[in-house]
Amino acid sequence: MDRFVPRDDKTVSYSHFAILYRTNGQSRLLEEALIRKNIPYRVYGGVKFYERKEIKDILAYIRIIFNPLDTVSLKRIINVPGRKIGEKSLENFLEILDREHMDISQIAEEPMILESLSGIGANGVKSFAMMYKILRDISKTESVASLMEAIIRRTSYDTYLKDEYGEDEYEGKLENLEEFVNMASRYDGMTYPENLASFLEDIALITDQDRNNENKDESGTGHVSLMTIHLAKGLEFPTVFIAGAEEGVFPHSRTLMDAREIEEERRLMYVAITRAKTALYISRAHERYTFGNYSANPKSRFVKEIPSEYLHIEENR
Repeated sequence: MDRFVPRDDKTVSYSHFAILYRTNGQSRLLEEALIRKNIPYRVYGGVKFYERKEIKDILAYIRIIFNPLDTVSLKRIINVPGRKIGEKSLENFLEILDREHMDISQIAEEPMILESLSGIGANGVKSFAMMYKILRDISKTESVASLMEAIIRRTSYDTYLKDEYGEDEYEGKLENLEEFVNMASRYDGMTYPENLASFLEDIALITDQDRNNENKDESGTGHVSLMTIHLAKGLEFPTVFIAGAEEGVFPHSRTLMDAREIEEERRLMYVAITRAKTALYISRAHERYTFGNYSANPKSRFVKEIPSEYLHIEENR
């Protein structure tokens, strides 16, 4: 499908459409759906879900756990969060791996081999090797989602994000990680190593397909815009979709007990609604799969506040 063709058969550019959401983490499912339909899109004012640093970091941990020979992933995360491992210490460590014809998993089983390392980074390398062994052992008995949570917890990755980015940006990145853990729950019924293999293969497929689709808008079809509602201020589109109009999503869960925060959320909904020039679609999930469990959130109070004469309601299950 190269272009959206409405019922009057007039060709419409994808650039006429925007999908708005309350938090960045919501973009994953929307991106995957557009990729599968070969619909070109852009994440306005941000980066695509699987290109976000925190997602790539945790993914690198999982890749090196699954494949100890993956030195690209090793180099990415051996010092994330910081372990005071400098370039020289990393170089010496890689030389040991090469000299001993060993990978990181074998080194983790034979820590005495690292005794030849010296300098301030030596302790960081040894600490990483010990932590790697623990995480690899966890991967063999726990789900992919549980492994992710263990990586975040045992590396203090959430603390690292907070220190690195500050409170506001930290919350958004944490929501991205929560969504990534949620996505990994799909593989809960599988066991090691098939669960990790399928998880990594599916991500590779979706990201490869996305790269193949990136040039589609060069043919004149345009692209669908994805963005948070905050970033949509001042913009307008002929057709707008608002995703996730549920209590706990929009309004956000952390605002539900604060009247002033709810009022701010209500103003945000007004911003979202008024981005549409011609048509507006407001959607919600009847059920959400979160951390291995299905939950049903009530319809957003903001939808209920819209006068009925302006609504055409369709309930699809």
